[in-house]
Amino acid sequence: MVLILTVHKTTTHYTTSPVANRRPRARPYTRWKNFDELFLRSLWGLSTHKVSIINSLSSGDHALFICACRKWLRGVCLARPMASSQVLAVLRGKDKHETTTWFKLISAVNRLLSVSLRISRRTLSSATAASPLHADMPGCTVIVVLWKYRLNLSRLRRRDGVRVIVVAPPRMLVDETNVDVYYQVEPPIRDHDHCLLMHKVRELCSIFASSVRRIVVFERCLQRAMAQIRKEMDVEGFRPEQLEQFFHSGDAFSKRNGLSTLKQCSLSGTPQPDSWVEAVRSQIGGFPAVVRPLRHHCAHSVGFIRDESEFKNWFRRNSSVHRNEQYLVQEYMDDGHEFTAVCTFQRGLVGCISSMETHRSVLECIQNQQPYGLELLSTDQTRDIMPGLESFTIQVTKNVFPNGYLGALFIRGYYKDHNEIFFYGFGLEPENETSRLLLALPGPSPWENILIEAQAEDELTKEPEERNQYHYCVLNFPSAEGVLIHQTSVQKRSSEMRVAWRSAESSEMKDSDHVDDNVMQVFLWHESRPQLLLDCEDILRSTDITIDKNVLNERHNLCRRNLGRHAAKELVRSCTTAD
Repeated sequence: MVLILTVHKTTTHYTTSPVANRRPRARPYTRWKNFDELFLRSLWGLSTHKVSIINSLSSGDHALFICACRKWLRGVCLARPMASSQVLAVLRGKDKHETTTWFKLISAVNRLLSVSLRISRRTLSSATAASPLHADMPGCTVIVVLWKYRLNLSRLRRRDGVRVIVVAPPRMLVDETNVDVYYQVEPPIRDHDHCLLMHKVRELCSIFASSVRRIVVFERCLQRAMAQIRKEMDVEGFRPEQLEQFFHSGDAFSKRNGLSTLKQCSLSGTPQPDSWVEAVRSQIGGFPAVVRPLRHHCAHSVGFIRDESEFKNWFRRNSSVHRNEQYLVQEYMDDGHEFTAVCTFQRGLVGCISSMETHRSVLECIQNQQPYGLELLSTDQTRDIMPGLESFTIQVTKNVFPNGYLGALFIRGYYKDHNEIFFYGFGLEPENETSRLLLALPGPSPWENILIEAQAEDELTKEPEERNQYHYCVLNFPSAEGVLIHQTSVQKRSSEMRVAWRSAESSEMKDSDHVDDNVMQVFLWHESRPQLLLDCEDILRSTDITIDKNVLNERHNLCRRNLGRHAAKELVRSCTTAD
């Protein structure tokens, strides 16, 4: 059985006395919750040291609690030297007044009690009947932390013995039906260090120290903060040093594990197109090629070069604009698919998002404002359409996490055939909102559910998955600079479809710079993949979106004039005219 020691206020202020060898006077804690003194007495009996521990907790005296724990450990825990050493290591720490050390102390005491005290289940259930948070402490506790990410867990498959707790600001959790406890934390707007969120997560980790704890985040900005808590509270998962190595592995990872990558070369210094042509020809095999600046680059600063003359013209045209001294030239792959594979260490390949275009890349379509499609494939569909990709993802997953990892991994690459699969990179979350929406279609499971369900796959048996026969895709219509005149209606096809307009009528738009910058998105699904592809081709060919570009051109022409005199007159008029 487990003894739960909960602390809600952890800052202690000491006043130093001028008298030598005098114990510092502790300011008592005033906000103790979920603490049952009678329950502690029934667990520990009426031993002198145990009663002193109870009294110190009730009064909030930090120093008395530490002294009582030392005496109790010496007399009671001789049979468990390993657990006792963990508690003593924290008690002997120098900065006992820090919040982090205090939570370490409670976590270590809970771990000690879980292995040393033998109490019947009936006693625990009767004593904690009024506190549902502490019931059934053994098992798996999944702590989900949110910051600015709206989460919907309505399709989460709950399993016995798994406790789901969400810590998030208000209105970040869409559906609360599959959540055991929802803690609302409203941090300040400019709290970039996430202090309140981290404080609450530390508290929950100390409460559930005897159970298997997992911390789940869906935002990159929270990864480092939660990794630090995992290290402090001894929670399984990424630690700070492992996370830094994961994010900055880059090309060293592919070289170390023998993964194929695209040929590339770097060019630095003042642009010299004539001499750089020879370097490109010798290192990557010539053209076509992709050129991008290493710093301050976006979708429109990337050049798709077809021949040598276009290569020279691109540098003459862009070198004065971007003012970069380093460029990366990469070979251009044709007749293949860009993909993002979703994997877990236990289940392997879960799904794959693939581009439907084979003669041009997604970035080219975004640059030219041309519509394109992305297809979502299940595990069985990936085996049929892209043979060899599953073994490739398994190889990458095992190399990234040699000791196992309870989470999701997103592997990016380029697929040409089963012998030519090129590695781009990997991440812990989807790169864009379009991928999140595609994974959340009616058939597959959303990636958030996949990540949470993967946390308990070691502790519980797997459930058989239903075979999904549907094929899914999304058609993106990139935005262009101008004003949207009318939202065109899309006719019904044989496939099931859902249309989402991302821009309102008469709204000003800019050129698309990302996969999520779209005027309209069309989601389709059908049991027959050939029929789905025919419907996609028909929609891409027949859909016409009216955008007025002359309005912004006239405004730009007005902005190009010398408006110094006009601006001064307008200012005087606005200051002297009474409305």
